[in-house]
Amino acid sequence: MRLYPLLPKDDRISVELNKYDRKYRLNSIALKVEEPLISLIVLAEGEEEARLLPFMVNALNGERKTVAITKPKETRYSSIRFIKLWLNSLKTLKKLLFIIDQENEEIDKIFDNMANSLNEIGIQISYEKGIENRVRSYNCELGNIVFEVIIVISGVKNLNSKKHKIEDHLLSIRGVSESMEDSKEYWKRLPQDSKEEIYERLKDRDLINKHFSSHMKALSELE
Repeated sequence: MRLYPLLPKDDRISVELNKYDRKYRLNSIALKVEEPLISLIVLAEGEEEARLLPFMVNALNGERKTVAITKPKETRYSSIRFIKLWLNSLKTLKKLLFIIDQENEEIDKIFDNMANSLNEIGIQISYEKGIENRVRSYNCELGNIVFEVIIVISGVKNLNSKKHKIEDHLLSIRGVSESMEDSKEYWKRLPQDSKEEIYERLKDRDLINKHFSSHMKALSELE
């Protein structure tokens, strides 16, 4: 799998995707598209996901298909409202994967809120499937368009943080055990060389599959 950003080259997310792909020689970014784009990854939170996705894609075994990736201006539940725009601009789109932080909410509540957000913009859910505790898929219909929405919720239950985010997984790799208010803010305060040490370790596929197991299962649904 390779990622094809649907964003301007100077957009912050595009910059981060390309920067980390090049720095760690992951070869996970597609410079052009030679096949219909069937799947889209939606970053419903901040920039850290853009730094981590090239590592996750690098760890996937399988065909080298191209998957679109974007980050809307709205975050969390509000990101759902852009689905109509994406379906209209990408006529071949069949699957959308949303990556969202748990924050301080219950997992089931997040899934319910995402499903309600789909309904609010006129999308009907014909079938719902739990893939894993933090991963759920919805077979959807919008008029005569049939597609699948997959949601993966970032966070590590055993990390002692009041707010659970994608940074939970990085701190778990580092072995952090102390309590904190917000894993994102804790990660930001770490020295840059400590962060780079963790990023370097993410080139290990076994490590990625262990600490980002939910994300890897969600991504495998796009294969």
